This record gives sequence, C-alpha cells and structure tokens, in this order.
Amino acid sequence: MKNIFLIASLLLVTLKGYSQKIEIEGNIEGAKDSAKVWFNKSVDTNFSNYFFNCEFATVKNSSFKKVMNLNGSGVIMINGSNFNPKIKLVISSGDKIKLDVKKAENNFIVKFQGSNASGLEELYNSPYLTRKKLTPLIGDLIPKTKTAEEAVTEIEKIKTKALAPFSSLLKEKKITTAFYNTLKLDVDLVFLETTYDIIGFYANNPENLKKQQLTAEQLNNVIVAFDKKYDAFDDKFSICEGVSRVSTIEKKATAIKNGILPGKKYDIGLWNADQEQNNYAPVKNQELIMTGTIAMAGFEEAKCTFEKFKEKFPKSAYLKKLKGISDDEKANPNVPLYSFGKYSNDSKKILYTASNQYEDLTQMIKEKFNGKPVFVDLWASYCAPCKVEFGYSSGLHKFLDNNNVEILYVSVDNASQIKKWEKDIYGYELKGNHYFASSTILSNIRKLVNEKDDVYIPRYLLFNTKGELVLKNAKKPSEGEKLYSEIRESLNL
Repeated sequence: MKNIFLIASLLLVTLKGYSQKIEIEGNIEGAKDSAKVWFNKSVDTNFSNYFFNCEFATVKNSSFKKVMNLNGSGVIMINGSNFNPKIKLVISSGDKIKLDVKKAENNFIVKFQGSNASGLEELYNSPYLTRKKLTPLIGDLIPKTKTAEEAVTEIEKIKTKALAPFSSLLKEKKITTAFYNTLKLDVDLVFLETTYDIIGFYANNPENLKKQQLTAEQLNNVIVAFDKKYDAFDDKFSICEGVSRVSTIEKKATAIKNGILPGKKYDIGLWNADQEQNNYAPVKNQELIMTGTIAMAGFEEAKCTFEKFKEKFPKSAYLKKLKGISDDEKANPNVPLYSFGKYSNDSKKILYTASNQYEDLTQMIKEKFNGKPVFVDLWASYCAPCKVEFGYSSGLHKFLDNNNVEILYVSVDNASQIKKWEKDIYGYELKGNHYFASSTILSNIRKLVNEKDDVYIPRYLLFNTKGELVLKNAKKPSEGEKLYSEIRESLNL
C-alpha cells in the first residue's frame, strides 16, 4: 500500500512539474545561426519577479525553442532586435506557442499558432495596445475635454474599444478566461502608464498647458481618478509586463512626492538625492525599481552597488542575476572610455583610432568629419527599439553610401556598459563610425536639439557639410523612403 501511495505521489509531482512548462517555438526569417532571442520574464516560477533580458534562446536554422517553468498566468516579452520585433505574450502554465516572423518592406509580420493564437495575434496587431500607438490617441483627446471627469470617461471609452475584439474572442471560445483576465490587467496598466505620461506632458510645461482647456489642477485630478481605479502599487499588477509595471510605480511615487496623490515616504537609505521620489514607493516596489534600472543600465547608472542592494534586500530573488552584472562591470574593460572607431563589414572588426572625450557633439562632428554630411544614430545597448531599427541598416547604409553621407553611431550607455556596446556592434554588424560618448553627453544633446525634457532614444540627427545640425529629429530607418527624402531635401542632394 505504501508503494502505491509513493508511486501516486511521484506521479502527481511529475504531472505538476509538467503542467508548469511553457513551450515557445519560433521561425524567424533572416535570423543568423547563434543569434539570441531575449526574453523579459521572471527570474523564477513566479511571474512577479520580472527581469529585463532575463533569458535567451539561440537561433539555429532560422528557428528557436524556449521552455520555461512558470506558475499560473502572466505576461512576458520577447525583446526586439534587428531580426524580430518586440512581442508581448500572455501565457499560462502548459501553453505551447509557435510564432512565425517575417519582414515585408518596412514592417514585421508575426503569425501565431497554438495556445490562444487568435488572442496573441490580435494583441500584436492591435491599433491601441502599445504606448507608441496609444500615446497620440490619449494625447489628442485631452485638449478636447473640458473637465477631468470627461477626460477619464473618454480614455475609458478608448480602452473599451481596445478590449472589444478580445471580448468577442472569449465569447467564441478562441481564447481562455485566464488569457482574457490577464490581458485586461495588463491593458489597465498600459493605459495607466500612458495617461501618467500625457498628463505630465500637459501639466508640467506652461507652453503645453496652453494647448488645452483643463487647468493644471484639473489635469492632476485625472491622475487622482485613475489612481482610485487602478493603483500602481497593487499586487494584482505583479503578473503584468514588468517594464511598464516598474515605470508606472515610479510615476505614482513621483505623484505622491509632488502632493498630487496621498501617500508616505519609506526611506531605507537606498536612493540618492536626485532619486528621492522613489522613496515614496513601498519598500518591495523600491526593490523592483532599483532592479529594473540596474538590469537595463547598470549599477553606475542606478547609483548603487551590489553590496548595497544585498544589504537592503538580503533575500531578494534577483541577487544571482545582479551579482553577475556586478562582476561583469568590475572586470577591467578591454576598450577605453570615449573610444572612437570604425566597423568594416570586410574585416568584421572595429578599428579604434582615438579615445578622446567630447562633451559637445557638434565639435566632434566638425573635427572628425570636416566637410562631410553626417547622419547620427543615438542609441544604447539597453534600448530594444534602437535594435529593432538596426534591422533596417542595409537599406540605410546603401542610401548613405550612394549619397556620400557618413554614418555615426553614438552610444549614450552608462560608462560601465562599454563591453555590451562593443558586443552589440559586432552582433548587429553595424558598419560605420562609432563613438562611445556615455550618458554624460546627453545634457549637451538636449541643448543642441532644444529639448526641455530628456532626450529619448532611438533618436536620429543630420549634420550638413559645415557641421551644422539640419535635422534634430529625423525619421527612423524603418521609415525608408520618407527618411531618405528628408535627408535629400535637408542636404539639397
């Protein structure tokens, strides 16, 4: 009898382990062998412990397969690269998903098979459910509203439209209830994050405030109303996409610090003075904010050390991952800071010719490219959208070569990320000139392009033969002929 119970127990454990497995397979047209497909996911079986670039699958014969163990339902992200777009996946234990990625002209086409395929395809193609798509919709709506209540109602109407196709799929039993409920939570978070951004855009800038009918107080009341409906600190959002989750937590903490929302300070000695707003997030959320910053930009950018993090969070699920990042940063870099060089597709090597720090981008352009027009790509190793644009390098390089325009890739990575920078140049075969400017050059670029706020990347600039900035926000390489026409017109080609 004992043996029967033992066998039954082992069988249950085996079945339980099997049910946790999630299989994701993909065919990616044009992806080279050994290329990596990166996943933003939890460091363990709990969806809430999300980590940027947590794991990867290696491409072989244009295909990859990733098996992961996760309990319940939640959201993960396949990070964008030059051969695949960013792909959000709503998944549950036991799911098997297949995706097919192709590039047609300037767009990626993604098809899904397997668990909740109809829902995943609708999510990928939704005209609403990315911040890039949602920002202009809410941004154009706010100036038309006369009260905070009207603004909230109109934003909710957009969300209802966004969810309508998924409600239909649920009724048709083409998606599971778990998929729908998880997606709905994630959609709440995306709308909350975007609303914070848009309200801040109008309320915090006097010029922007003049462009709409609401007062700053009324605009902030929109945030108050949304916070009552969707509290960014609520654990229910722990299964949602992690980057948006951390971003929204930061925004709520800032709103508390600024007196817009009620709350209190939880100062555990983690943050510097210029990061003080993060003290207004609960301690467990401060752990998320710090981890997210380190994972994307390194310890130096986060103004923290591994030892300090471990002291504050001795039982953190992230310690192993963060220790690896810390060890990499402490290793002596092979490449000096502020390196300038050129990568050739012929030699497959970067030829470094200088390592001088330029705090003025215009000065550098004039010294290094005297008498030549220059197209500048501002990027960083942590920037997934930057890497998606690398997928359109071939057409861009051909156009620039034919018109005698130089290309300069300027990295605004934190200084500790120089190894990642060099690795990405090789990995994406970025032909052309490269300069590791580090994040110290951003203040100069902000003045150069006359931005009051941060300079977001990817960002593209164009200088003429005199070293003068003629395009301060050029179109993206993925826009193809629109960019080329813009360059021709600006340089009189």
